[in-house]
Amino acid sequence: MSSAAVSSWKSTFTNVPPLTKSVSTAMTVMTALGLALRFRDMALARHLDDDASDSGPAYTAAEAALIPLLAMVPVSAPYRFWTFATASFFERNIIQFAVNTAILLGSGKYLERAWGSREFFKFLAITSVGSMLGIYLTCLFEYIVRGNEDLLYNTQAYGLTAVLAGFLVGFKQLVPEHLVTLWGIFSVRVKTLPMLFALFMVIESLLTRSRVQLMMAIYGLFISWVYSRFFKVQDGIKGDRSETFSFASFFPEAAQYVVSVVA
Repeated sequence: MSSAAVSSWKSTFTNVPPLTKSVSTAMTVMTALGLALRFRDMALARHLDDDASDSGPAYTAAEAALIPLLAMVPVSAPYRFWTFATASFFERNIIQFAVNTAILLGSGKYLERAWGSREFFKFLAITSVGSMLGIYLTCLFEYIVRGNEDLLYNTQAYGLTAVLAGFLVGFKQLVPEHLVTLWGIFSVRVKTLPMLFALFMVIESLLTRSRVQLMMAIYGLFISWVYSRFFKVQDGIKGDRSETFSFASFFPEAAQYVVSVVA
């Protein structure tokens, strides 16, 4: 690894603004708790397998009990309302957690300094809570229409996907023409990243046959755009009504006229 790459990597974890640091710390604590309970469950399960006995007490996995307390599970979300806020910052996969933390620190540093801590907090709160609320209402609506209880009991929404989608919208607003290199292979402009991210999540949902992450991405993109377009205050100006940040601007140029007419 070159010295420039090492320096760039280290800079991600230094001089982090207070809100970004607090959010990443909270995400680390919740994820570490879940992993610790998972390892505990694995150890206890092996012990119980070695000492199998029909007369022993029933065993309930601790991690399974923790998930509805931090992730958004539609059936329990109304009376565990805090999960609408915590779900976006809880992760069960250690690799995904590491990637999300690096992106949060790098993106959060830039956006918090550009917008200020107060506006960045509002952006995070509205994007994360709004996306989880959208998923909850979607599952509830589908349950009413289809009568499928699995949508309420088996849906577990968690992870930083909606917030990452919101970050891409934020970068599109601030530096739309900036070039970024993806995987060291090809360069794209920042303004195209939200649509590329949405397409990637569509492919991911088809491969995994799960819609939860796709819904988080779509809601994250849409809610963060609505907030930034009409409500977010920047330099004393409310919203951003520029053509470069219109709804149609998220689509390829060939489709923008049709989208602008429909929208």
